[in-house]
Amino acid sequence: MKKAIIITALSFTLLFTIGCSDESSSQELDEVEVVETEESSEDEADEAGENEESTEASEPEEELLSESDAVALSEAFFLELVETAGDDNYEHFRTLYADSMEEEVVQQDFDFFKAKNEEGLRENLDIGILFVIEDVIAASIFEYTNINAENRRNHTATEAKLYMELFEDGWKFSTSEKVQNAYNDSFIPLLNDKYGEDYVAEGFVSGNHAIIFERVFTNDIDVQIYRVKRNDDGAFSIDIAISNGLDNDVFDVRFNELTFNYGFEQIPFLTLENYELDTNHIIYSKDMSIVTVEYDASDLLVPADQVDFSRLGIEQSMKYTNRD
Repeated sequence: MKKAIIITALSFTLLFTIGCSDESSSQELDEVEVVETEESSEDEADEAGENEESTEASEPEEELLSESDAVALSEAFFLELVETAGDDNYEHFRTLYADSMEEEVVQQDFDFFKAKNEEGLRENLDIGILFVIEDVIAASIFEYTNINAENRRNHTATEAKLYMELFEDGWKFSTSEKVQNAYNDSFIPLLNDKYGEDYVAEGFVSGNHAIIFERVFTNDIDVQIYRVKRNDDGAFSIDIAISNGLDNDVFDVRFNELTFNYGFEQIPFLTLENYELDTNHIIYSKDMSIVTVEYDASDLLVPADQVDFSRLGIEQSMKYTNRD
């Protein structure tokens, strides 16, 4: 089977999706209450019987939310967006967005969630936390459905990014300066360490949920671009992520075709035929294997500096052997 995947650039918008099979989004909610506490301290009188002195109540240091709490808040907020749009309640939906958000963006998101309610929801929901700092949470929301029927496997998915900021009246979707500073100060360094500054600066991978958290959701064998690095010789170092969603391990992976594309028109910049992994390379069930693609610089179909990292794609057809 021949598959094509397109990767797009990461952006500050809730309605961020990647190209992969089919895609969508949705679900529902409970209300989240944020409780703040204060602590005070008091100095007692000394042993000589002097008058008691007390210190003013000191502000406790604000503790960061745990990852599990951040996941719970993100899920509740996401489901509230979905439920509110499903009820066609734009007035309440608008209150879930910061006042500074453009009306056009809010309306676009409202229409998106309303349509997804009508289409039906994905069966599974996975939430990953991108970063948490004080009163800002950034979360990746991934919905997917896997269908196995008559030797046919189908995986459909939708993903979105939530950037939430805590205001006096609760958590709201926000792209304020505070959120953007948190993104640049907390998340970009992590991406740079993992994917390389060039790749991140030129577009990154798109914020692909499965790639960022290295989790397997497919019910098949899935191949995606993991990381691309420009080398001094003008060529690229290309890493691909092979996800095994099958119930058995596989090995002896052979690509009849392995083509890397770029740009909105998906122009090929490298095509490899009959590309094989090491025969003994095992890709374990429900696991992701990162593989560096070996090729010669002369194999590039266009000048290396012409390739745009912000929209990369991969086309492949492959064979493999099941491992008992």
